[in-house]
Amino acid sequence: VHVSEQRERRIKQNLIYEVVKAYTRAALAEESADQSRQMITDLEARLAAIDANISQKLTDKVEGLQVEATILENIFRLKKLLKEYESAKVELLRLMGLEQGTNIRLSGFDYTVLPPELPLDLDAMGKEALANRPELFESDMEEQISLDDANQAIAKMFPTFKPFLRYDHDDNKYLTRNDWFTFGLTVSWDLFSIPTFYWESRTADQNTSLIRTKRASLTAAIPSSMAVVSGSVASSSKTS
Repeated sequence: VHVSEQRERRIKQNLIYEVVKAYTRAALAEESADQSRQMITDLEARLAAIDANISQKLTDKVEGLQVEATILENIFRLKKLLKEYESAKVELLRLMGLEQGTNIRLSGFDYTVLPPELPLDLDAMGKEALANRPELFESDMEEQISLDDANQAIAKMFPTFKPFLRYDHDDNKYLTRNDWFTFGLTVSWDLFSIPTFYWESRTADQNTSLIRTKRASLTAAIPSSMAVVSGSVASSSKTS
């Protein structure tokens, strides 16, 4: 498994989460928008009735204008809810990769059905989270790559040995044998590059330490996050 595959896995998880969140926001906003449209219609009718009463002097003008101001303020707030629905739809279409203006149907939610109780076993949930977080897999692979880089840099500081074997021939008549095989070992050592390889090794070691520190921080943060979320779920269940 490569680092890029783990990153792709995390991107998919984030995308699913964002789509679910955007769908929930859009569904709730749609329901609020339907109610808002009806309320705006009713408030506008009430506004027209108050105007008529003021014109006919059936209502005190000051009191009537005060009521109108309150109604207009409520209409403004309801129209903001309508804009929230349009904004939520735009975001949902973007996340789903659909063209803006595409007509989609949101099924909404049945608020009479409560979600089932979840067994909040923090230890088990924490282990599951640690076993399935792509960032941790990615961190492990980055650490191994960094260790390999350090080992390669150290290996380059030592001499290189290369065996060789070749066939030789000489027509010299004074030789006892004119054909023979030559074998041996060549040694090469790039002394001038040793400082460079040394610093490459040091850099890789420091990078390994940094990766380990980040992984430790993430590992410590996951159980804490699980505890906070579990507390929120438990509290919501009691409230329901």
